[in-house]
Order: sequence, then structure tokens, then C-alpha cells
Amino acid sequence: MLAVVMSPVGKAGKTMTALALCRAAALAGKRSLAVELDFSPGSFRALFDMEKGGGVVAAARSPAALSSLASPSGLGFDVLPGGFPEEDEMVAGQPLLNLLAGACGEYDLVVADTAGKLSPSSVDAARRADLVLVVVPGDRGEEGIRRTYIWADYALVREVIFPGRSALVLNRVPRKLMWLFRETLGSRLPLAAVLPELKAPAVADGRLARKLMPVLGLKELRTPGNSVFSVLRKRWFARGLA
Repeated sequence: MLAVVMSPVGKAGKTMTALALCRAAALAGKRSLAVELDFSPGSFRALFDMEKGGGVVAAARSPAALSSLASPSGLGFDVLPGGFPEEDEMVAGQPLLNLLAGACGEYDLVVADTAGKLSPSSVDAARRADLVLVVVPGDRGEEGIRRTYIWADYALVREVIFPGRSALVLNRVPRKLMWLFRETLGSRLPLAAVLPELKAPAVADGRLARKLMPVLGLKELRTPGNSVFSVLRKRWFARGLA
């Protein structure tokens, strides 16, 4: 499955949402890969303290090398970092489609984190996607609603996104504005999820991942070692030994 995360505005929470989707798949026992198609350098590499070199550009040139170019995140999923702005067009088109097809053959879920504009690679990925999530930041208020409405209208007409496989994710939307977001944008795209405002969200935050699980049709894989009863039992046992 290929999921693409987009937004008409910057700093909407795209990367946070994309990584949380991968974490959701990991919690459900699925193999997942986050692909960075936002070619503003440094995001994935900085978040996961990754070295330079390799990444999505090299993988697009040689899809067979994907397994050696993707790096473990330490959170149960793999990441493929992006490149520099001038490399966007080098990746777009058939090289990107081949890369995504190969990745979907190796992973249960591939999530593409795209740029805050309709770049060539973003458009190619969205048209190939099984699911497109459009992240709308609530802190932009009516301006964010207006820009998203215009963006969604354009993307639908240009067949960048399609009805039936595209939906909204509302991020940090105040309750008093929720009705306005629903009524205005609901005529364009259905609502998939509402993300809570977290004071200090972690990278691929587990709380956000669990919020997004229903979007992917997943449930958390519960093992005997991580159930609530098991955790309490371990605590009681530790107290008994003290």
C-alpha cells in the first residue's frame, strides 16, 4: 500500500503525520517505509541523525539497491531520506514510479512525505497512491481553510488526487473552529482523522500513531509482554523481590 501525505501550506505537520503512519503500521506488526519527497534538505537526516549520501535519489537510480539504502529508524520502520531542491526533477517520472513500485513489493506500507507544493515528484506519487492524506493545520484558521479549499479544488480537477482515495487530516484545530473546517472542506474531501495538539510530540509519536491506525484499517498488535495486565504483573513481581 502506498500512502502519500500532502499539504497546501508549510509547517502543517506533514512529516509528523507521515512518520506516525509508519509507526502505526509497525505497532500493528507490519513492515513500513517512510520516503522523503520533500526536497528541502535535512529533515529525515536531522530527525534520525543519518549520514549524508544515498537516499531517495540513489534509490530512484537503482531501485534494486533499496534494501541497502533504506535505514532503520529505531522505531520499528525504515526511512529513505530525500535530497536537495535541484534533485526533485531528477527523481520524478518513471524513476520514482519504479522506486515506489519496488518499495511496495518489499513493504506492507510505504508512506511518502511530500513537499508543501505540487512538485513533480509529489504529483507523480499522489497519482500512484492508494491513499492521499491532506494535512490541514488548525493554527492557520480561516486562511488555512481557504487555501486548502482552493488547493483541493485544483488538485481534483487536475487529477492529482482522486475522490474515494483522498481524505483530510486536521491537525491542531481548535474546537470552536471544527465545525467550520468540516462544513467548508467536507464538500471537497472526507475527514479521515483529527490529531490532538501535543505539547512535546516525539518523532513518530505513538499517541498520534494510534490515532491514525483506523485510517489504515489497522489494530495494534498485542503480545503477552505488552498487555496492561502483564506490565502490572511485572511491577508486582519486582516489588515482591525488593
